[in-house]
Amino acid sequence: MDLETLQTLLSAIVGARVVAVGDVMVDRFVYGDVTRVSAEAPIPILLRARENVMLGAAGNVARNIAALGAQAVLIGVIGRDAAGQEALTMVGDEPGIEGFLLTDADRPTTVKTRFVSSGQQLLRVDLEDVAPLGAEIEQRLIRTIHDAARGAGAILLSDYGKGVVTPGVIEACLAAARAENALLIVDSKARSFGRHFRRPAPEVFDTSGAGDTTLSALGAALAGRADLNPAIELALLASSVAVEKAGTATASPDELIEAELAAHRAPMEAKIATISGMERTLTRWRARDLRIGFTNGCFDILHPGHVAYLNQARQWCDRLIVGLNTDASVRTNKGPDRPVNPLEARAMVLAGLSCVDLVVPFDEETPEALITAARPDVLIKGGDYRLEDIVGYGYVTGYGGDVRLASFIEGHSTTATIAKLSERS
Repeated sequence: MDLETLQTLLSAIVGARVVAVGDVMVDRFVYGDVTRVSAEAPIPILLRARENVMLGAAGNVARNIAALGAQAVLIGVIGRDAAGQEALTMVGDEPGIEGFLLTDADRPTTVKTRFVSSGQQLLRVDLEDVAPLGAEIEQRLIRTIHDAARGAGAILLSDYGKGVVTPGVIEACLAAARAENALLIVDSKARSFGRHFRRPAPEVFDTSGAGDTTLSALGAALAGRADLNPAIELALLASSVAVEKAGTATASPDELIEAELAAHRAPMEAKIATISGMERTLTRWRARDLRIGFTNGCFDILHPGHVAYLNQARQWCDRLIVGLNTDASVRTNKGPDRPVNPLEARAMVLAGLSCVDLVVPFDEETPEALITAARPDVLIKGGDYRLEDIVGYGYVTGYGGDVRLASFIEGHSTTATIAKLSERS
């Protein structure tokens, strides 16, 4: 999809009324660290650190609709319990969602609790009742669909098989779609479909709710009167953004544009970022509890010593950021005859290394401001430094970060290489 088409689609979505009907859940994510195994059984012990709670299933569909700028209407059923109250509160706190959650005292609110460490799910605990709705609550739901669907451009039926999407509810959605000349789109866990559309695979971190994102983007685009193929492309793009995040996530218009731009860049170019781009990437990495490393240098003529140094640095972290002096910064530090290679060439060579995850140029004499913006878990410099002399040492150790010295391979030096070339000329 070209950028102009994407922006046209996103503009058409704004304000479109999209109804999400189906199972409403509370998704709970408990994050922590596992450092030992229980003495009581061969199971890991999770040291709880934090918890995130968000709307799931049809609730997540509504969140994604609202995140794209459309007007979301959420229709579903919750229990008369604490989790149901949580769901009501979250709907009220989410901008752009109009909620119609009916309370059924005879069934619990569906809750999925996931326990996560180092980006991996250890266990999921479900609380649910999958029996079909009773006759009274089903009739109330049908009337709500009829009333709330007025003015809708699309109705999205999110069927997780938890008993809310009954034949009567399906018929009500069909009737409402016909009455409003709206599209009815179904995402059902109860049946499979053989029609597939593909997009280049992103870096997948968490697939929780990815189908919800796909459904909401497709429905919002079609509600905005987009043609089917561009709408499908938008849905695939949105889901590719969502799976790179932790938990049941949404995709904003800005993230979609950024992802589409990245898809058209070469892999090496995608690794080169501004400070603001680095900060957006760090938000995604930190949501996945990844350990962030930082080092910096001129890297004027890349030699085996540099490569060994960077590979060692990468072993101490999950993602390595390299702060790269701009040409002006190199001249300030090395003299008027440097650099030998311009910034673009140096950045591309670094980005081509598998051990480097992000290259961020900086114009200042030192990387102090960049280190402050990155707030790395581990700061790395060469073994020819003393720890206390490293720029950023006090800042990083002040918040409990680690500072390490990497060893250099003897016999390799940019200055020595330049001297040899000068002798030969």
